[in-house]
Amino acid sequence: MSKSTITRLFVGSLMAVVGGGVVIVTGGLLMLANGTLTMSGPDVTGFQPSTTGWSLIGLILVGVLATVGRRDRSVRRLDRGGDQHVPSG
Repeated sequence: MSKSTITRLFVGSLMAVVGGGVVIVTGGLLMLANGTLTMSGPDVTGFQPSTTGWSLIGLILVGVLATVGRRDRSVRRLDRGGDQHVPSG
């Protein structure tokens, strides 16, 4: 596998992890701001299900899938050998 391919995989994976983390944190903060989660000090004491709350849970799941999914594809590609060029002849 060439150095540029490994670099592209690393940068793509890093972007997916950071982007997924941002989506997860945004969804959690929106759940707190919307009143879906009720806090008492550092503890979550209540969950008020609503359409918006479930939508934000879906947003968090998308962030988790983005984070885990991209890393999994990169690892599988590296395990497979990636873009190795076999000389002909």
